[in-house]
Amino acid sequence: MTLDDLLDYGDEFVHKFYEELGCDELVPFYHLFGDKSIVIECPWSNDAEKEAAIALVCFQSRENHTYQALFISEAWAMEYPAGVDWRAADPPSQQPKRIECVQIVAMDKHDSRSRSYRMIRDKPGGKLLRLEKMYEGEGLEGRITEGIIL
Repeated sequence: MTLDDLLDYGDEFVHKFYEELGCDELVPFYHLFGDKSIVIECPWSNDAEKEAAIALVCFQSRENHTYQALFISEAWAMEYPAGVDWRAADPPSQQPKRIECVQIVAMDKHDSRSRSYRMIRDKPGGKLLRLEKMYEGEGLEGRITEGIIL
């Protein structure tokens, strides 16, 4: 399976979850593909819990001889004007103009690809009306992907 195939698999899940089943909130999870197919939910409410969840996923991934993984989560994002260094800005969670989105990240030992959708609601925290594609391309770097596949 290519990373684009894996993204399509995640995309199908996300659209069914929100649009067909009518769910409003997604718990972050990893789907590991190795000796077994393993899904690990990663609910977190702060950075310490996030670090602990990712450490558990890294451990399970090594035990499972994982060769590909899929990560799906809701997130906050920002659109920055050209020329603005986003690394110097406050995190999106602290920005008043943040964008609620769902991200899908497919990864293997050599690469990662991602796709994200803006979540359009009837009002902040309200009913989800639709998903609008925001981005597709190179994957994310950082703690979400580091150490998941060795």
